[in-house]
Amino acid sequence: MADTELLPCPFCGGTDTFVERADYSSAFVVCDSRVDEHSVCMARGPIAVQDDDGEEIPGGAGATAAWNRRAALASRPAEVDDEGLPAVLFDGHAVYSEITRKLGKAHCHSHEAVSATLDAVVRLVRAAPAERAQ
Repeated sequence: MADTELLPCPFCGGTDTFVERADYSSAFVVCDSRVDEHSVCMARGPIAVQDDDGEEIPGGAGATAAWNRRAALASRPAEVDDEGLPAVLFDGHAVYSEITRKLGKAHCHSHEAVSATLDAVVRLVRAAPAERAQ
């Protein structure tokens, strides 16, 4: 794939995308695909900075690469558990690590408290499909 070829938008699936300059040395990708009669997606990718002086659009190659990484992840089928729910929701270690990283270990006084919170979240998520069906 050429460096300038953009994958479809990870949010709407549209292909009307382009690289926009943010300033003299950086750029990002914008999705200008129509989502209905009166609006467009307007999703924006991460801002990337210029790698070298020879870039046609400063930061364009990095912006394209970042957009395409996100788009490739969005196109992967989600891993699900036995009940058809996203498996990533129930990776307790990853969630515990994220909680302690965000809050700081000082706020997570006990593993038991975090585990009890995770168990409660899992119960709520598992109950959600049944509540939606009612």
